[in-house]
Amino acid sequence: MKKTALFIIILIFSAGSVLWGQSNLPLHLKIMGLSRTEEPQIWNGMIFLTARPERSVRFIGVAFDYESYNTIHPFEINEKGIYVYTAPVPEREEIHYRLIMDGLWMADPLNKENRKDKYGIEVSRLTVPSQSYVKVTGPVNDSSGKTVFSLRSRPDATVSIVGTFNGWDPYMTPMIETSSGVYTTELKLREGSYFYYFIVDGKKAMDPQNFLRARNVEGEEVCRIDIDRS
Repeated sequence: MKKTALFIIILIFSAGSVLWGQSNLPLHLKIMGLSRTEEPQIWNGMIFLTARPERSVRFIGVAFDYESYNTIHPFEINEKGIYVYTAPVPEREEIHYRLIMDGLWMADPLNKENRKDKYGIEVSRLTVPSQSYVKVTGPVNDSSGKTVFSLRSRPDATVSIVGTFNGWDPYMTPMIETSSGVYTTELKLREGSYFYYFIVDGKKAMDPQNFLRARNVEGEEVCRIDIDRS
């Protein structure tokens, strides 16, 4: 009886571990643990693509329609030889993309939704579930007198905001990951103009949702926000 109960407990624990791993496993552990390719998918708010070419290649990248296919993003390769690309899900219902292997453009062979676009070029498609992303906007002044800053980046990053409101101190104003890959913070700011940018894992990042730009005293490009609460 005791052995049966122990077996059931172990079985339940093992099943729970598998389910936990599928939905809540940190991204870097999922990438490290991959031993085979997976179909392209939206996973925890991220585009998740894999590849394992039959022949040896030096480079695999991906380009997206929402960037007009102008930027080629490189895949990473894990210790088991699986190429992986991840990125936060953009705010759109569908994603079209093409792979690039050693300069050769192609549709994703693992994608069952490949189709030809209006130019007759075969592209791959991913449908984005509405709950897979949180809308991110530029700075928002709320009714309580606070200004909310948001940034979409990779999950589990260290993100802060620096600007004229905190003496450009990268440690004074950390941002909280409120959902996968989305970081926010609230600041009580008086009326006036302020300059800022984000720090993501130690690197400068401009606010892609705020197109107001300026130069600080050192000539460095920064974002600008004008606050008028009248």
